[in-house]
Amino acid sequence: MTGTQAEHGEAPLLVSSTDGVRYITFNRPAVHNAQDVTMLEMLDDELTRVARDRSVRAVVLAGAGRSFCAGHDLTQMHVNEEYRRNASTVEGRFDQEMRLFVEPVRKFRELPVPTVCRVQGHCLAAGLMFAGAADFVVADRTARFGSPIVTAIAVNDAEVASFALRVGETWAKRVFWLDERLDADQAHEAGLVTWVVDDQAALDAKVQELVDQLLRAPRETVSLSKQTLLFMADQRGERDVNRFHFMAHQLSHWTKESQDVLQTRMERLAVGRSAIPDSQRRGD
Repeated sequence: MTGTQAEHGEAPLLVSSTDGVRYITFNRPAVHNAQDVTMLEMLDDELTRVARDRSVRAVVLAGAGRSFCAGHDLTQMHVNEEYRRNASTVEGRFDQEMRLFVEPVRKFRELPVPTVCRVQGHCLAAGLMFAGAADFVVADRTARFGSPIVTAIAVNDAEVASFALRVGETWAKRVFWLDERLDADQAHEAGLVTWVVDDQAALDAKVQELVDQLLRAPRETVSLSKQTLLFMADQRGERDVNRFHFMAHQLSHWTKESQDVLQTRMERLAVGRSAIPDSQRRGD
């Protein structure tokens, strides 16, 4: 199922299977597929099912409409009372973000079959986490990769570790500290994107070509090969880096500057304004 086809559904996450390929589509196109609680809970459940389903040979993660994913939905702190209550204490925020933000990405990374991100438009913040965890990323020339979390909401964002491990410190500092955006060619040069194509028609064709190739490979051998590659990454410290970073991320939520920004954000949302001021928003 392509991003265009998925727009017609109503659920925040759409799932379909064709010839051993599981297609999972973020489906909130009106907000560039910003991830709310319902979407993340559905995604976590689906990834658990995929890990247990031996008929699945590959997974394609996509986004409906103009963008792959613009990150977490910052309005959840205003519209979701339970979410806001959980985020009001250290232990509540820790448990909530581990369950909603960290576990789905970990499950996606550790799936026993190859994973593909199909990226167009915004791939920001939480969207970047999934791109950093995928085996392959196919992007069209509208794709933009980045995260405004450090600069806009004063939080050591959860995307830092996985992205930095893929592209290196120099690109990570530019993206997180300076709020730079990587276009598709830059992301390819940096090592995040596997292939760049011209438009969404070519994007679908390349993703189909890729999954066709993956389906010709022996499932169990590929799975064992992936386990070796994951083990190599973890021996180099990836799992430990991710654990440390989550703790640093949690601590950053409770700095005075972060709490001040959160208060301002809540005041803006309460009067119907956007969570991030226009002066800090980017159109690219």
